[in-house]
Amino acid sequence: MIYYLIKEKKGTKSLLLIIILYGMQTLKEKLNKYILIVALSVLLGLLSYPFHKSDDFLLFKNLPDLDNFKIELDIANVDFKDCEMVKTIKKNINFIELEALINLDCVNIIDARSASEIYDEKIDDRLMMIQNAINIPLSNIETIESEGYFDDKDDLDKIKEIELMYESEFESVKILNDMPRDGVFVIYCGSKNCDKSENLANYMFDYFDYQNVSIYKGGWEDWRNNAIN
Repeated sequence: MIYYLIKEKKGTKSLLLIIILYGMQTLKEKLNKYILIVALSVLLGLLSYPFHKSDDFLLFKNLPDLDNFKIELDIANVDFKDCEMVKTIKKNINFIELEALINLDCVNIIDARSASEIYDEKIDDRLMMIQNAINIPLSNIETIESEGYFDDKDDLDKIKEIELMYESEFESVKILNDMPRDGVFVIYCGSKNCDKSENLANYMFDYFDYQNVSIYKGGWEDWRNNAIN
């Protein structure tokens, strides 16, 4: 066709048009080949996927349960403006994160150790607990539970009897009953090997309807080593 146009001395515009059309047709044919090759490669990859067991090869990794997903902030680098933002803190926090929270009005620090543990592990008479912490010994709640307090809280006579028998232990129950549920609570105990903070948190969840409870796992030992030294 091109030779004919040249021989017959057809117009230059017609010649250019034919060249462009020919080029487009050639390009289309090549693209179709490439598309077919890519499609076949993807298909072969998907067919071979079940035979790969390496975690690095997982095509669809486990996604979080969005219904129960809780945002975890980098607490140490957040300037908290209100208590609603504080409620997004994660379940387990470290020393730096606790330092960022400790002076906020809506954050309540709870020491789950017994009075004797606090005394034995003190630095001196002024440094016995973390700053602004209140003491709610886990042992007090366990004693009240062992008497059946949580089994039937509608039995007022039984509740009154338990309160009279264990007056000092019952003070811890009163504190948990009276604290606002919309606050944020951080519990700690003696050290990372102590599980009293987790156990007290479970009581707060199960029997007192608290929601925003976190654990300072390093405990008093970690605080003492970082804050004092």
